[in-house]
Amino acid sequence: MMSPSDPPDGDDDGGGYRRPPRTPRYKKGQSGNLAGRPRGRRREAPYEAVLGRMVTIREGGVERRVTQAEAFWMYLAHDVVPRVTADPLL
Repeated sequence: MMSPSDPPDGDDDGGGYRRPPRTPRYKKGQSGNLAGRPRGRRREAPYEAVLGRMVTIREGGVERRVTQAEAFWMYLAHDVVPRVTADPLL
């Protein structure tokens, strides 16, 4: 058994508690998952693609094109909010 004052053997490759063997360790200057996601390959969130689409809306008989996000906010402002604020149960 080794005491804490004994120097470790340099040719021991077995590892131990919290000391993995040297062979599967990363080499110096190399780290992480080398076959991982390539740089610059981040994808935008799916809701950005959906809410960024252009849709045609009709207001007072006039058609105009807005983003789907803007149409959603207009729907909330014109249809949902007046119903919620007029509801006496809330």
